[in-house]
Amino acid sequence: MWANLALSPLHVAAGTSVGNGALLGLTRLVSLKLAELRITDGDCAGIAALTRLTELDLRNSRVGDAGVQGLSRLTSLQCLDLTWTQASSPPALSSLTKLNMDNCKVGGEVALRVLRSTRFPKLHAVHMSMVQVDETGRELLNAICSDSASTLDSFMLPSASISTVRFIGRAVALRSLDLTGVKITDSSWGTLAMLVSLQELELRGTNASNEVIKSLQDLVQLQRLSLRQTRINDGALPLLQSLQGGLTSLDLSDNDIQGEPALQQAWGNLQLLESLQLLKTKVTDAGAHSLKQLGASLRELHIGSTDLSNACFLRACEKLQILHLDGCRKLTAPVFQSGVRHLQELQALTVSDCPFISKAAVLEVQKDLPLRYMSCDDEVLFSAKKTEPIWKSGAALTDRLQELAPYDERCRYSTDELLSARYSEFVPQLESSGPLAAVLRELELVSTQ
Repeated sequence: MWANLALSPLHVAAGTSVGNGALLGLTRLVSLKLAELRITDGDCAGIAALTRLTELDLRNSRVGDAGVQGLSRLTSLQCLDLTWTQASSPPALSSLTKLNMDNCKVGGEVALRVLRSTRFPKLHAVHMSMVQVDETGRELLNAICSDSASTLDSFMLPSASISTVRFIGRAVALRSLDLTGVKITDSSWGTLAMLVSLQELELRGTNASNEVIKSLQDLVQLQRLSLRQTRINDGALPLLQSLQGGLTSLDLSDNDIQGEPALQQAWGNLQLLESLQLLKTKVTDAGAHSLKQLGASLRELHIGSTDLSNACFLRACEKLQILHLDGCRKLTAPVFQSGVRHLQELQALTVSDCPFISKAAVLEVQKDLPLRYMSCDDEVLFSAKKTEPIWKSGAALTDRLQELAPYDERCRYSTDELLSARYSEFVPQLESSGPLAAVLRELELVSTQ
């Protein structure tokens, strides 16, 4: 009877007991999700018998190398998630198109055996955040980039154990690269110049300096760039302005940026910029004045500087839809109101840690603007949305939160916690390029009417 069932996919809830006997009859299964279950190496024998599987999720299980290598019988398997397992290598499967090994120790003898026996020519996405990598692990990463040079589209490798990115230059088809927290100890930053298809680059928390930006000059498809909490300073601004690509999103937060060099130069190819983040910077009034040059394109601005006392620049940013002021401790209420009232397309306004701007001052601008959301110091003052959101897919939310938790601690919230939260209170306070905000946009979170 079981053999005739066409169950696809099968998502087993956490806490459920699953043994080999429960799976053996499901021979037509193509998608199996066993995240957060007590799956062990012994259970993998039953899983390996499901030869039609194309997707397998073993996140947060007790599976190790013995069980994972036994999955090499699944020659149709395309998507494999080994996040938070004890596996040190993917199985010897050339069919894989998506591999997640976040929070794993990659390398060792098992990885070496896989390297000698297997190629990975079909990988489109590899996620290895927070991994610990030894020399063999680096060889594995090199092989992945080489084998999948023409197919690898997304590579997430936030890891403090990565000291070179030279191997990434082989993956010339890459469109999205995340190197959060990587500390490069050689001259391999220049390798980024080889990634001619790159559209999104995340360098948050790395030791990237102004020189790294020179490697990006000819990446004509680059649209989104994060240099948050790096080693750049005002010397990076002329380099950013000369990029050949058409940046639409730029994050320079948590850097020694005043913005004044931009006064003497046009923002050049940054005229397409729609989202700009300048939180925890030292942007001066003169530096902020230069933002007027972006007024025609800018839709989202996050700015925070203890040196900012003038908001006149906002008058030129008439297309702004989202504005976040954080830590502008010299900005007064009258100056704030004078600048904000010109933003006739503004939909979301958040003010945090600005001691001279009271809740009453924030509320006062509501009558002049088409706002749908307002908050001051994390207190929601106005929201046009209802309290109960509709999620298109709760399961999809769970999957994405698990995937992105290593990058944003807010992703560690349970699905239920987020389902009960008010979207309008939660999302606008997030960084626009933050992982959790991206998840919520991706799932098209909407409210009841």
